Amino acid sequence: MDFRILGPLEVTSDGGTVLLPLGGAKQRAVLALLILHRRELVSTDRLVDELWGDRAPPTAAKTLQGYVSRLRKVLGGGVLQTQGHGYCLALDGHDVDAEHFERLVAEARGAAAEGDLEAASQRLDEALGLWRGPPLADIAYEPAVRTAAARLEEMRLATVEDRIDVELARGHDAEVVPELEALVREHPLRERLRAQHMLALYRCGRQAEALAAYQQARRALLDELGIDPGPSLQELEHKILAQDPALDGLQRAPPLARRPRHADAGRRGRLLVGMGCVVLAITLGAVLLELGRNGTASRAAILQANAVGLIDPGSGKLAGAIPVPGSPARMAADGGVVWVGSDDARTLSAIDPRSRSTRSLVAPGAFPTDLAVGEGALWVLDRQQGSVLRINPSYGLVERRIRIGGGGPFLRDRNVLNPWSIAAGAGAVWVTNGSNMLVQIDPRRGRIERRIDAGDPLDGVTVAEGGVWAISGPSSTVLRFDPRRGKVTDRITSVSNANYASPYPIQIEGGAGALWVLNANTGTVARIDPRQRGIVTTIRIGVEHVPLRLAVGPRTVWVASGDGTLTRIDTGTNAADGARIAHSLNDVAVAGGMVLATGAVGSGTVITKGVEAGAAGSLRALPSTFCSPVYHASGTQPRHLIAADLPLQGPFGFQGAQMSEAIQVVLRSNRFQAGRFALGLQVCDDETAREELTGFDKCVANARAYAGVPSVIGVVGPVNSGCASSEIPILNRAPHGPLGMVSPSNTYSGLTRRGAGSLPGEPQSLYPTGRRNYIRIVASDAVQGAAIAELARRLGVRRLFVVRDGEPYGNFLATTVRRGAGRRGVTVAGHATTSLPVATLARRIRRSRADGVFVGAYLTPRAVAVVRAARRAIGPAGAILTPDGFFDDRLAAQAGTAAEGLMVSIAGLPVQALGPAGKRFVRRFSADTGARPLAYSVYAAQAAQVLIDAIARSDGTRRSVTRELFATKVRDGLLGDFEITPSGDTTAGAVTIYRIHDGRRRLVTVIEPAP
Repeated sequence: MDFRILGPLEVTSDGGTVLLPLGGAKQRAVLALLILHRRELVSTDRLVDELWGDRAPPTAAKTLQGYVSRLRKVLGGGVLQTQGHGYCLALDGHDVDAEHFERLVAEARGAAAEGDLEAASQRLDEALGLWRGPPLADIAYEPAVRTAAARLEEMRLATVEDRIDVELARGHDAEVVPELEALVREHPLRERLRAQHMLALYRCGRQAEALAAYQQARRALLDELGIDPGPSLQELEHKILAQDPALDGLQRAPPLARRPRHADAGRRGRLLVGMGCVVLAITLGAVLLELGRNGTASRAAILQANAVGLIDPGSGKLAGAIPVPGSPARMAADGGVVWVGSDDARTLSAIDPRSRSTRSLVAPGAFPTDLAVGEGALWVLDRQQGSVLRINPSYGLVERRIRIGGGGPFLRDRNVLNPWSIAAGAGAVWVTNGSNMLVQIDPRRGRIERRIDAGDPLDGVTVAEGGVWAISGPSSTVLRFDPRRGKVTDRITSVSNANYASPYPIQIEGGAGALWVLNANTGTVARIDPRQRGIVTTIRIGVEHVPLRLAVGPRTVWVASGDGTLTRIDTGTNAADGARIAHSLNDVAVAGGMVLATGAVGSGTVITKGVEAGAAGSLRALPSTFCSPVYHASGTQPRHLIAADLPLQGPFGFQGAQMSEAIQVVLRSNRFQAGRFALGLQVCDDETAREELTGFDKCVANARAYAGVPSVIGVVGPVNSGCASSEIPILNRAPHGPLGMVSPSNTYSGLTRRGAGSLPGEPQSLYPTGRRNYIRIVASDAVQGAAIAELARRLGVRRLFVVRDGEPYGNFLATTVRRGAGRRGVTVAGHATTSLPVATLARRIRRSRADGVFVGAYLTPRAVAVVRAARRAIGPAGAILTPDGFFDDRLAAQAGTAAEGLMVSIAGLPVQALGPAGKRFVRRFSADTGARPLAYSVYAAQAAQVLIDAIARSDGTRRSVTRELFATKVRDGLLGDFEITPSGDTTAGAVTIYRIHDGRRRLVTVIEPAP
């Protein structure tokens, strides 16, 4: 029999002449899942979860048995087997088109590696010829196979790109231009296709069209994503403008295997083979950031996203980079090879740092949450599926999938603590997942041997220095396990009573005769003596750098930070120094005499020329446990301090880091001067490592520190409205105050005015002195609610059903939207809370005859279920309106097709809609940092400028600065013209509206309701 998933699901017999009946959509989905996990045991529970999710009927297991029984009759005996509490599709002797496809692609790689481009082209053509349409096209709408179908489609498109690279290397430039034009129209955001299109046009003598194609790519990326083309595409444009001979199709070099090593690096037209694709180096621009002859980078030595950086361990400087598929993150060293997991591509690349090449690429069908090498295999932990994969590193084959439980579809980004970790050694594989249990896996049998109760939640594990060591963030503890007895033998604690300010271990590694523990919250590395079982010393990295991962070399420990800083710790002296090598870093590893780091799109790298960090004369600084050093102009002694109160870790850490950069840009442009007053800046972290531990205790502690340090004259921040409500009363009572605050992003209306969602006593209870000390420069939720009501009118909604989450945020917005709708002639057809069963909610919406639904809530699994219910009730043509709680990049992935057409509002102007001054700032920020600012980073810059101007107009006292804040009148500012009202609100009421289209968030309009 032939099993086909590269197109509509089909099973044929008799040499493909007989098409077998496979039943309805759910039954076909069962078969598709078993084909995707062929030769593996798939549990009944997993199949039920994949098919129905949290809406599984009571009869789900019985229904599944019926599907399997009918499939078994169709397929014949011995193919679909029952094993324990699950099923296995035994396909030995049967063909699967996906396996045939993978074999052909592998053969093409081998042929290309041998320099046989014609054979490589033939194999790739044959592989692509197996596709009969979109993968699993007949059941692609079934949630159970949607992710797998998307992954297969990505494999197909990557193979198409591979084939085009081969054709370009063969000189078939004119032949591929029409195909590339169609592909670019279909996939306008794929920069690799754009680069191929530009190169093919140029080689056909169409230079002007090639340059026009670059501008089209740039506009598409700016309009859709708000970003500029990547460095490879930009460099290709420069080479075309310069008519670089290396681009000439008549001077192509032979494949890498036949290229002399001493060839001029500037003229390399060589073919790089290995990452599952055949990449012509010159096609994609500079693959390696080669060093010039004088030892300095030939271009800015900043590691870009989608690359593994090579760092010289002696100098600590970036020495080159190897590109890998989308979003490289976790790494695991195996002797002279490093395995790199890519989050977006869901691939594993084997990197050889000595040859600066990629040996192989594996697509395991898993999210590479964490990696480990040992016990004869490469181990991949997939948090999303709650499983561990054993991979043969020599052949790149998945040999076993081990279900460990837990997991789920809602994954955080790499800047957020992830307690799922894996280590291999001491005769076993060890896994933590945030629970109290350390999971021990037998590597030979591929099954769970036992679960060891540690008594504390575990957040990381390693095998080193004669034991198995795990960390517990909530208890600030390092635990040692005896691998034979499965018992905790030692506990090493950092503090007696762990709290929000305690070191929060996020990673542990062994080496150089010690254990090294990376701590969030305090931004430190603890060195532990494994024999004495105690902390020897604590080394400060700095919370402002957002340290994320560490690796241990022979004599050096390396720490990768979210702001792009790579810190080097000398294990002999414990001295630390660092340098910015990227816009952001995901991980670091040591192998082959080199240090490797994965880069990411991050906050940017600020040029600090003319700026000092550290001691500032007699000025009293804020504590270094949660604040940066004092930044100030070189050669000056600042008189006053501005505190930037921002989240530098947790779910908003990425945003906070970029806002910090924006504030620094503004202070540098003002030469750290406000009128006659010299200023210093300290960036302080108001978040904790784990989101659920926040509770705003950190905000309270920060506010007390600001109030208690007389040199602090004003605060920029916070980002979170809940944090603001905790800080405002403390700063309102500050000595010689009140101490003024300027928030760039708080939208909760109760901070300044009484409303339907305000807590009892607000806002008066926030200002115990009776004088206001808080202003914001972004529109409040009251304005956002009015904008949503206006949007409903503009969309032609006649009857609007309003849903709220029962929290102050959702209640206030729901009330505001209902009132605003009535004023605009939109009938409120009904209202309900998200706590209703989704089936009941859908019926109520349907009976109300609503043609629009507003969902006042944050993006949670419950809110996603409400959106799906609303979509079923009002159909695809109805309008679903949501507030900024849904402004999340994961919205489309979580809500699926129900999100199509969904409208999302967020307070503030987008970067694209800024006026002249705002656009000048964006250009300066991008020039200084190498990154395009997010919208609220511009708001942070404007908040800093408002505070600087108030200080300049003041007499240098807290009370005077606060008074001047309420006299703010901005003309031609970064956000245009606005004033601050007596309540502390801004007169600028812009609210941006986005629409989800084809799974992407697209800008629609900006609404500014009447005051």
